[in-house]
Amino acid sequence: MNINIIPLIDISRKGSINFHYASGIVKTSKSGFITTGYNDNTPTFRDFLCRKVQCSAKHAEQAAVTNLCKKLAARTRDSKKKLSYKDMRRKVKKYKIITIRSRKHNDRDGSTKRDNLTTIDNYDILEAPPCRECVKFLLNHGFRHVYFMDDNNKIVKLKLDEDDIDNFSISDAQKQYKRNKYN
Repeated sequence: MNINIIPLIDISRKGSINFHYASGIVKTSKSGFITTGYNDNTPTFRDFLCRKVQCSAKHAEQAAVTNLCKKLAARTRDSKKKLSYKDMRRKVKKYKIITIRSRKHNDRDGSTKRDNLTTIDNYDILEAPPCRECVKFLLNHGFRHVYFMDDNNKIVKLKLDEDDIDNFSISDAQKQYKRNKYN
């Protein structure tokens, strides 16, 4: 996939968390981003299909998909008719989601620059596979593939499958949220 990720790096800087994630949704690789999202410390946010999602932080994939669903719902011909779950999933299948992770590069804090690490505007571009909760969220909304940057600075296409959800990691914030919730 040949897409310019520099707009995503600029969007990722809006996040207030140490690692800056940004996701963008495109229809084709030649078109620009239709909608974007970034991670933030918002504990609860509204979603088109799930109504309310409780989490310790809003993830970039969740924010981008929620923004896309809002746009698609606004484009319906008859504003009185709400989109059904099935109609929304059918429309979402035409789109692709791309996720990047960036971190401010600072030589003084002990962070080392690896040879294969790309630095754009003094931000290191790191590997950004989705977490377990985001995979569930994307599958629930109709996405079957996700694109992300890998360690070799190439955009990788990953097929999402419900059987492989347990193979994805959980973020540190999600681990802490689950610990506090059940203790």
